[in-house]
Amino acid sequence: MKKINFLLVVLAAVLAFSSCNKTETYADQLERETEAINSFIVKKHINVISEEQFAKQGNTTDTTKNQYVLFPNTGVYMQIVEKGTGEVIKKGETATVLCRFSERNLITDTLQLSNQFLVFGPK
Repeated sequence: MKKINFLLVVLAAVLAFSSCNKTETYADQLERETEAINSFIVKKHINVISEEQFAKQGNTTDTTKNQYVLFPNTGVYMQIVEKGTGEVIKKGETATVLCRFSERNLITDTLQLSNQFLVFGPK
């Protein structure tokens, strides 16, 4: 009985100390990420526009004003440098799209991916 009580006390002590570690929570990570994005926007003088404004401008951004559109559902900021050519695809249709992008880690200020090409299209 004394061994069981001793083991329970030791287990409780281990759990108490392990729950007090100083790891970053997910909420802390999100806050740090949001601060890094906002700092980058200010530092690069980026003019963020809404999806509504983007639609009013013909689904383009004004690169002379350093505009980026924010898609709030995904958290993606996008600058349309050159509008595509050809007919607008209809709902349910597929098309091959060539996309070039740069992905940065704003917290460490490093380039993650660059000049990658993605091709989307029918399977």
